[in-house]
Amino acid sequence: MAAQSKSILIISIDLKEQEMLEDYSKQMSASGKFQMPTVQTTGSFGQDAAWWSKNSPDLLIVNLPEEAFLQNQFLLKLKNDVPKTIPLLLTCDVISSGIMQMTSIFSKVRIVKTPLEHESFFRGLSDLFASFQPGRQQAAPRFPTNQVATVTKDDVATKMTVVLKNMSNSGAYFETKTNELNLAIGQLVSIQIQIAGVREYTFGAKVVWYKALENGEFGFGVTFTDPQS
Repeated sequence: MAAQSKSILIISIDLKEQEMLEDYSKQMSASGKFQMPTVQTTGSFGQDAAWWSKNSPDLLIVNLPEEAFLQNQFLLKLKNDVPKTIPLLLTCDVISSGIMQMTSIFSKVRIVKTPLEHESFFRGLSDLFASFQPGRQQAAPRFPTNQVATVTKDDVATKMTVVLKNMSNSGAYFETKTNELNLAIGQLVSIQIQIAGVREYTFGAKVVWYKALENGEFGFGVTFTDPQS
């Protein structure tokens, strides 16, 4: 069966994403996964809902502006006008709660922090182009982050500093140098994280798995017990 060509729309204030996408496309086309995609780039996000209904791309890449007002306008356009079935890749300097909300609004989302790294950008696009068998699509897609957070237990005064490696609306994975709280599967914890430097969020979570890492540190997978928060 011949590889299927894809159409990609990039909405960006610069051309860095387009340059990386061209490099990505060469690698993917060389692998035979699909033909060289048709790529359009624009700095405008003025398209209305009627335009999107007639011109939906196979993949939408949006480079969110750093300025708060413009970023909010971009997020509103995504919520109000863009079909929620379009695979969406967002690039941003800081992952805010508004950006996190996109993972529950769109059916297929990946978020990549800037400055862009080829590996994370490549992985995000690969995930969005991947085809999943019924029942295998992630209900709450993960996005990568290197956010420092604090983990506590109700019965222990100690606060453990961790690094969140990825998050979704349903859970997270974090790593820590020492398991000073002696966390084990099934234990309930609280995770405190400050997003965008303006507000602290606290999530209740339960440890569902853990592993010892080769560098001597520990990795923990948790599911949120209060996902609506």
